[in-house]
Amino acid sequence: MHSMWQLSIGVTLFLMVVTSEARRDSVTFRDNGYEGVTVAISDRTPPEQCPFLIRSLWKLFSEASSTLFRVTRNLAYFRSVRIKLPAWWDHNQCSISASQLKKSWGTEDPDVIVGPQSPLHGDNPYTPQPGGCGKKGLYIHLTPDFLKDLNATAKKYGDPGRVLVREWSKYRYGVYDELGYPGDPMYPSFYTSYDHEGKPLSKPTGCTNKPIQGERVCDEKGRCVFRPSTEPENNLVTSSMMYLQHLPYIEDFCDEDSHQKLVPTKHNLLCGGQSIWEVMRKHPDFQKSTPSRSVPFSNPVFEYVQAVSRRIVLVLDHTQSMGQDNRWSSVRRATYRMMELLKKEEELEGTVRGHQGRGDHPTRVGIVHTAATITETRPLTPVTQLPIASASLIARYQSGEEQRCIACGIREALKLLSREGEPASGAEIIVVSQELNLGDQLEKIKEEVIRSEVTLHAIVFPESSFREIQELSRITGGKVFSLSRTEPATSMVEILNAYENIIPLNNIITISEEEVKPVPGGREKISGRFQVDPSLSPPLSVMVYYKDPRLGPSSLKLTSPSGVTFEDFTTTIYYAADMILVEQNPLQSGRWEWEVELVASDVAVVQVRAQVPHRSGADPFTLRVWTSWDDLRSPSIPDPKSEPLIVYAQVEKGPSPVIGANVLAVVLRGSSFGNDSVSLKLLDNGLGDPDVQQGDGIYSNYFSSFLPTEAKYEIYVRVDDNEGAAKMVRATGRTHRAIPTDPDICSDACCGSTVGDPDASPTPSFQRYRAGLSLVVENPPLQDVYPPNKITDLSAEVWLEYNRITLKWSAPGGDYTKGKASHYEIMYSDELWVVLEGRGKVLTGTEVPHPEPYGSKQEVDVYVGYEDGIFRYGHVYFFAVRAFHGKWSAMSNIVQAALPHPHVETEGGRDGEEDSLGNVLMHTGLSPEEWIGIIVACVLFVLLMLSLALFCCLRRRSPSKKPLFQGEEDKEKEKPTSVSTISGPEFIPASQLLEEHERRKSMVKGSSSSEHLHQNGVLGVGVPVVNCYEKMAAGYPGGYQERFFLHEESTLCDSRTSLHSDSRKVRNVTQV
Repeated sequence: MHSMWQLSIGVTLFLMVVTSEARRDSVTFRDNGYEGVTVAISDRTPPEQCPFLIRSLWKLFSEASSTLFRVTRNLAYFRSVRIKLPAWWDHNQCSISASQLKKSWGTEDPDVIVGPQSPLHGDNPYTPQPGGCGKKGLYIHLTPDFLKDLNATAKKYGDPGRVLVREWSKYRYGVYDELGYPGDPMYPSFYTSYDHEGKPLSKPTGCTNKPIQGERVCDEKGRCVFRPSTEPENNLVTSSMMYLQHLPYIEDFCDEDSHQKLVPTKHNLLCGGQSIWEVMRKHPDFQKSTPSRSVPFSNPVFEYVQAVSRRIVLVLDHTQSMGQDNRWSSVRRATYRMMELLKKEEELEGTVRGHQGRGDHPTRVGIVHTAATITETRPLTPVTQLPIASASLIARYQSGEEQRCIACGIREALKLLSREGEPASGAEIIVVSQELNLGDQLEKIKEEVIRSEVTLHAIVFPESSFREIQELSRITGGKVFSLSRTEPATSMVEILNAYENIIPLNNIITISEEEVKPVPGGREKISGRFQVDPSLSPPLSVMVYYKDPRLGPSSLKLTSPSGVTFEDFTTTIYYAADMILVEQNPLQSGRWEWEVELVASDVAVVQVRAQVPHRSGADPFTLRVWTSWDDLRSPSIPDPKSEPLIVYAQVEKGPSPVIGANVLAVVLRGSSFGNDSVSLKLLDNGLGDPDVQQGDGIYSNYFSSFLPTEAKYEIYVRVDDNEGAAKMVRATGRTHRAIPTDPDICSDACCGSTVGDPDASPTPSFQRYRAGLSLVVENPPLQDVYPPNKITDLSAEVWLEYNRITLKWSAPGGDYTKGKASHYEIMYSDELWVVLEGRGKVLTGTEVPHPEPYGSKQEVDVYVGYEDGIFRYGHVYFFAVRAFHGKWSAMSNIVQAALPHPHVETEGGRDGEEDSLGNVLMHTGLSPEEWIGIIVACVLFVLLMLSLALFCCLRRRSPSKKPLFQGEEDKEKEKPTSVSTISGPEFIPASQLLEEHERRKSMVKGSSSSEHLHQNGVLGVGVPVVNCYEKMAAGYPGGYQERFFLHEESTLCDSRTSLHSDSRKVRNVTQV
């Protein structure tokens, strides 16, 4: 008997499973041309829109192809585009002849989706990019309204072809926008730099090869953006396509020569200060490509594809050895259950198609049993017509033959797919087999499988170091699943989960899944809870899978939120399970409870499911799960020591992101030493490492808890409403991601590190469950090889009145986001490149804070002095932080800060000020409303002073019962009566009162409002508070913030040790 623990360890890591969310790429890059770019039109799109969509897509890709060729310096263009029409459309409405239309199911993931608008982005193009720099995006999204009138689109965004190239660059090459977003804490619209005297200068966030002229424009909410002018001087600006693609002469990306590493863009932060072109040149498409010497194209070739019914053939290993560990029994039970679920799914989908007037295209399934030869076959049959109630659908017992001819089974599957005159292309074959004693049989049919254009998936019991079936599956773009469970119930559910990952169920939702095991030697009642939300419809099913039909539970009970109990359950025939069905319509929302009494000591699995309603507006909560390793095709990579594993989950209700949810990944770890589980909380915090954007409904985190021995890891994700804290985003108020030409639209750009403060409503209580990745790590790291995650939000605040610079950041973990680091290193220099190269001076002293757990806010103060201090007036200093925990983290983003000489007056708001880059900022001074505010404040202050003087005067007029001061001689002369005299009033100069008032104000950080300090985010004349939130990175991630701060401590004396308050945070201070 072989086990997974006896496998060869010739490679460091072997990826055994790809989740249902792994993206299969249909695009090939050959001789400078992209072939097979797939555009999928959503099923929700009305067919009458087909003619203009086809015309617009043809024009859009034709224009984008020539633009892409130019901006990639003759390296790439679009050679062919495949437009995938909804299955229910009549192709005649599209003016497409039958000869032009290819019928195919197609398992590839689309590169471009044409569908309804998004609550986050409206009708504007966008590309979700959760994977980080250089990683492929999820897809490009366009709406019918964007495509409807490209002339109108051009007025709004500029050349639509450039917009598509911009999104393609993000999707394919993993680059990011080079612009700022109003109010964004990490990528602001404007940031602050300093001149040679330390005076702050405000600059627009962006990357250009030449100085660009323009003005700051703001909306009524005070959100400001930079609007380029139409002056002829801007005609010299040719980059960057990721910043101002709508300008007429933009035709390039920023490269090493034109890139500006100091600018706080998302690209700088996430790509370590590299230019767009540097990142693109490292992409595999371009590593071995040479520029074409001539224009090799006219327009892309367009192919039209329409989905037909999905065709699947199961190839089941029927050999004698499948009897070990009850493998054949588990395969048979799981296959019956999957066919039952798929039949129900098709019935529900047929109802939907009927409501929408669509044709019926049910999934067809064929079955092949194979051993030394083909033992049984069942031709392709609509799944709704499969005899699921028949015991002969799947052979009850394995065959007596031991020789295994999987190649025979695959050839038979290809014959079944071609038997009705249809080509096999676009169909799928699922091989469920032991991977043992195969020899070179699959090598002999590899070319035949590739030519047939089928997708081959593998569900295997891994017992060979050669992994022949898995390799063939990856070549065809299929999914690979490894099986290791030996308990009958868990083994059956493991295979069922693999089936569901290949054939996802869209109308049947898994609410929860839980393994239960009683104490040995006796009966035990075990209970659990789950949430039903209003988006679900009956029947609600609670099913208990167990080992043997003869040893099923003695009781099963379900209790509704109102206390109604359901105890009548049915026992299935072909897979050992008991089930309670609740047909109430509507289902009662709230917390339900189940209770099961087990009579055997074997593990059982309790699974809860419900259906998606088909009424209008009843969008369900959905959960998608994937990882950073899903798209890998080679078993020798990644290495967990060099390529970290990141788990992702996307939570939505219909098209709306769900924010504030509790998303937990449970990782089951199995090795020869036993099994355990590790919980990993997934985050949506937008700090950039690993979560790129807060509020988009995509949660992520690093997994670093690998065992020091060969082990298998299974990832399951659970999500709930976080005790009422979860919200559904309806709209952000920022609906434009591409840069439009209208400045009023620009002020609503979406989205940088966060979606901001969206229009969101609380979700009802809900719960979802999803099986994800399964993998085997054969040669794991034995030492601490994981560094702390990168600090991405380092910021600096300058306090002129205290001669102080405050550095702030969020604490990293110890192993990425896990735990906490050992200590920090704070590096600084007055030379940028010294810090970039890691050669800056290190801030020393006991005041450098000790690391706190991941996500904690930390800070340290440094003081600026004259010639005898380390930090001097009038000098610009660059700071960076890194953390140590066995290994050093990557250097943080770099921030710069300066305090001007006391005699230097800040002039952040001069009209027509030109910054050091030559960017012209046309400011108009204070607005009338702000002048009115200042005048009113002054009048109120004068009235206050007059009132105070009058009060003092009246007080002095009042008679005194006793002299204020008496000498001994006066006491001796004291008489029964006294005479009071009125002295003249004592006048206190207003200047003295103002001086005293200002002195007291200086004891605190300032008022609660900073509006009087700036005009639309620009420092006013003579204002002493300096915004120093400029951040940068090159070689290391960089990010920047533009904020205006006032000190807000309620008491602040000259001595820091005089502060005593339980609620006050202890500040770390470095006095230099």
